[in-house]
Amino acid sequence: MSSLNNCNKNGIPTEVFKKYLNLYKTIGLMDKTIELLDEKYQNYKELTNKDNILYFYKTYFSDSKLKDTRIKQYIDKKTGEYTKNNDEIILKNIVRIFDLIDSGAELRIDVEEFRNLANQFVRGTKLNNFFKKNNKGELSYIDRLETICKEYLNATKKDDIELIYASISMLVDFLYLSPFTYFNEEIGIIMFYAMLKSSDIKSFNYYSFFKVLFERKGEFDKAILNAYHLLDQNLNNCFDLLYLMLDICVESYQKINELNDNITYDKQLKKQETVEAVIYKLPINFSKQDIMKLLPDISMTTVDRCLKRLSDEGKITAWGKGRNAKWVRLDKTYDNEINFD
Repeated sequence: MSSLNNCNKNGIPTEVFKKYLNLYKTIGLMDKTIELLDEKYQNYKELTNKDNILYFYKTYFSDSKLKDTRIKQYIDKKTGEYTKNNDEIILKNIVRIFDLIDSGAELRIDVEEFRNLANQFVRGTKLNNFFKKNNKGELSYIDRLETICKEYLNATKKDDIELIYASISMLVDFLYLSPFTYFNEEIGIIMFYAMLKSSDIKSFNYYSFFKVLFERKGEFDKAILNAYHLLDQNLNNCFDLLYLMLDICVESYQKINELNDNITYDKQLKKQETVEAVIYKLPINFSKQDIMKLLPDISMTTVDRCLKRLSDEGKITAWGKGRNAKWVRLDKTYDNEINFD
């Protein structure tokens, strides 16, 4: 009995299929934007990784006694290496885990990788994160986890199941099994995130997956419980969770589009600020050509926008029309200082 084995029992519901179409249409439309971000805005990846750590910690360690300022110090690596505080040790371990994923290191889908991740969480603490002991006559937790890993790898190698669907099904199977003494939910969602990062979904390089999950954790928990309930009945059980994750992916691309618009606007605003600064260095009466001579790399359109904005704000006024028009600054307009010759 597993979610992965149940995937092909029935067709995909219409609403899920439509969400898939929406997602991949969005990916196609946003490919160029992602390429531009990859080329010019690598610093956003670092900020996204920091957001991931922050919101992961807020989501799964909400009972921690660490204050936000202290959490951010660890995320920014502005603390010493040594600490006896158990919460701080675990947070440092989480930072290391996310740094590893962010570096592009590919996590293997096998028992040893899960064991390594389980040990990473408790590194430096007094906790031992072992596999649970199985009941007499049952397969060991190691063997059952190995079966889950093999089912996932077989399904994805044969392209029997779409990658996001397969990753979600594996997440449910892992959480349902909960093979370790501690941190099963945290281990499962990190492995899922790593699998998602290796898929066609590139938006999470620039928008925090765990920020969205933090905001929609109630929906996530409800979908997981429903998946468990249907799994107990040996039914195709992951469609609610799949729909939610596809929706989160679409939302992330929408946020990326907003980010790109904000970056473009910010760049345009900075250019206008440059134009305005030049205007205040020119004589009190000046022409558009005077500006262009000093700022040859800035477009005429940007200059025109800046002139219109300053005119609307009452800082300058036009004198004349057409190419020979002059402009006058109104900060200290005295007749004897104005010369239109």
